[in-house]
Amino acid sequence: MSDLTNDDTTGGANSPLDVIVSRLNTSSTNKRIRLLDELKHQDFVGNEQIQQVVDGIFSTLFVYSDRASELAVESLLYKLFGSQPSITLIKYFLTKFKRQANTLAKSPQTSHFHPRKVLLRWSSILVESAITILAQDNAVFTLLLSTQSSLLSSIAVAPASVRASTFYRFLQVLQKQSQAFDHYVSYLGDSDPSSTNIPLMGLLVTHASRNEDIYTKYKAKLLEWYVKGILTSTTDPGALPIELFAPLIKRIDQNDLTNTIIPALARALKRSPEVALKVAVSLFENIAVDVNQHARASLLPALSPHFRGY
Repeated sequence: MSDLTNDDTTGGANSPLDVIVSRLNTSSTNKRIRLLDELKHQDFVGNEQIQQVVDGIFSTLFVYSDRASELAVESLLYKLFGSQPSITLIKYFLTKFKRQANTLAKSPQTSHFHPRKVLLRWSSILVESAITILAQDNAVFTLLLSTQSSLLSSIAVAPASVRASTFYRFLQVLQKQSQAFDHYVSYLGDSDPSSTNIPLMGLLVTHASRNEDIYTKYKAKLLEWYVKGILTSTTDPGALPIELFAPLIKRIDQNDLTNTIIPALARALKRSPEVALKVAVSLFENIAVDVNQHARASLLPALSPHFRGY
C-alpha cells in the first residue's frame, strides 16, 4: 500500500495522492476497489487533500456501475465526512453534487438512471453524517434539498428496481436520522407540490405513515400536500405520486374525510373531472373508513353530470 502522507502531503502534481486519484477511472473493478480502500485508510492533511479526493470521486461517477465499487466509494465517503465534517467540505461536496446533477439533467430523462441513483446515495451519506450541520445553514440545506428533489423526480420514471432501491435508501436515512424529517418538512415550508418536489413529499409521507409520533405531529401538513398535489391537481399527478401517498390514505379518519377530503374531491370533480376521477379510484381503493354517506351527499351530485347518456 502506498503511503500517501509521505513526501508531498499537499496533494500537488505528481504526489502519491494525485496519482491514486487519477487512477480511479481504471476499467478494472478490483484495482478500483483497492485504490478506494487505500484512500479510505489514509489520514488526510487539511481540506485541500479531501477536496482532491472528492474531485476524483465525482469525475469518475460513471465508472461506479457495479455494486462492489459502489460500496467501496460509499465507505470512503463515510470516512471523509466522519462524524463532524467541516462546513467547507460540505459546501464543496454539494457544489460538485449540484453541478453533476445539472449535467445529468441535460441528458434524456430516460437515460443515466444509475448515476442519478448513485448521486442520491452519496447525498444520503452526507445527510446521515451531518444533518445537524446542514440544517444550520439555510443556503446549504436548500441546495441539498433542491438537488435531491430534482434527482428524485428523474428517478420516478426509472425502472422499478432502480426506483425501489433508491427510495429504500432515502427512507433508511430518515429512519436513522430522526431529525432529518423535521428539517426536510421545515425547509419545504409552504411550498406547493410540483412535479419536481412531489416524489420527495411522497417519500416523507411514506416515512411518516410508518411512525406514529411523526404522523401525529405532521398530519395536517401531510394532508395539505395530498390535497394540493394529488387530490385537487388539474393535471394527472401520475401513478407513482398516487402510490407514494397511498399509506397516508390508509390512515385517513372519519374527521379527515368529512372536513378535508370529501369537500376537496367534490371541488376537484367540478373543475377537472377526468383527473379527479382517476385520483378518486385510488382514494376509494385505499381508504379504510366508510365513504357511502359522503358519496350520496357530496360526490354523487358532482359525479352525475359525467355519466349522463351512459
